[in-house]
Amino acid sequence: MDTKQLPRRVPASRQTASALFLRVELGAEGSSYDEVLPYFLKGEDNGEIDDVGTAYHATGGPMSVERFPYQPPFAAAILNASVEAGFGVSEDLNGAHFTGFTIGQASNKKGVRRSNAAAYLRPIRHRSNLHISLNTTVTRVLIENNATYGVEYYKDGEMSTVNVSREVVLSAGALKTPFILKHSGIVPKEELENFDITVVKDLPGVGENFHDHPTFPVSFTLNDLDEYDDSWAVAAEYLTFRTGPLSSTGLTQVVGVLPNNDTTDEWPNVQLNPAGYQSGCAPGEIDALKSSGKRSVSISVGWQHPVSRGNITLRSSNVTDKPVFWGNFLGEQEDVDGLVSGVNLALKLAETDALKAWNLTLSTTTLSGCADYDYPSDEYWACAVKYDTAFGHHYCGTAKMGNSSDSMAVVDPQLRVSGISGLRLADASVMPQVTSNNIAAPVMMIEE
Repeated sequence: MDTKQLPRRVPASRQTASALFLRVELGAEGSSYDEVLPYFLKGEDNGEIDDVGTAYHATGGPMSVERFPYQPPFAAAILNASVEAGFGVSEDLNGAHFTGFTIGQASNKKGVRRSNAAAYLRPIRHRSNLHISLNTTVTRVLIENNATYGVEYYKDGEMSTVNVSREVVLSAGALKTPFILKHSGIVPKEELENFDITVVKDLPGVGENFHDHPTFPVSFTLNDLDEYDDSWAVAAEYLTFRTGPLSSTGLTQVVGVLPNNDTTDEWPNVQLNPAGYQSGCAPGEIDALKSSGKRSVSISVGWQHPVSRGNITLRSSNVTDKPVFWGNFLGEQEDVDGLVSGVNLALKLAETDALKAWNLTLSTTTLSGCADYDYPSDEYWACAVKYDTAFGHHYCGTAKMGNSSDSMAVVDPQLRVSGISGLRLADASVMPQVTSNNIAAPVMMIEE
């Protein structure tokens, strides 16, 4: 595996780095490191370019990227703990040193979140050749003689269509894109046997290869008041200066990217995301507490190289019926073992003097379904992850890119749907395999 082909870029979501995994050997010709790096740089306007340098970052793009103005004090303790545990600290996980812990950059500018709409659409919304239709749901791509000629959509209680003269670029995401393709007749043929939908193109890969980063939270308490992180004073500070707790995401801006014992620093496979100290709605009383107990925090363990695969299928031929999602997360033992290895890395971090100074203590609440196993043991965690695993919300792969020899490929390396002229896909559905970390920036790179 040539890790030089795996660029790491700033995510335009919350935090952490992204390691692109659209590998040439998976059929993603044109997606090597050197070929995609310019498109990452094109979209970025890094507000800390003097800190992170220009080798992997840029300024002048539409998406503002920088650290939040505020970090809770416990964030610094986590960085100190990472050094003590031997994990290290990186100034930039998207740069030359891409393992360890860091305060991640995020899509914001001076404490104000920056959405894709704010970055890309609002500045050009008045262009004469652009029409943005709000509260509109695309239901089908219209195809005749294997050529795309329009789109069907639902708005204000009515179905309507719009014709195209050149191409349709479908960017509905890894959950919705295969749903639209299937209702358009681009579908595994056998799936439509019971539905009143005409098969336009038999593509067995549509809706298959569904996967995501599984995550598992490890819960702790620490010696700090269980108080609300929002108050009148905090709100006033944010409204006046765009600083303070409301200008950040609490501990979730802290991230660790680490290798377990089965890999090396060149190919890290575990992501640790602390959570806590996040501002939320609070009562009006001054110094109000959430409880009389200790503050709770967690470390979310992310398994970054999942091998389990699920699928997305139609429930009916009615476009208003939701699809059926079969995640099959942790369907393979390798993914269970990977999460457990990540839990052990989280526990190693928690055992450092830097965090013991805060009396960070593993929660004693256990899952009843795992009561037969000693707590905390690898056997217990292997049981627990099957009960309490969540998603990374990095869904991808359901219309994957590939070459002509791959029978499950839906699009070619130019993102053109196989056998259909005038239709391209541009979202996470085309990724053959999920990136090693968050997918927002890689998706924007694909769209660029």
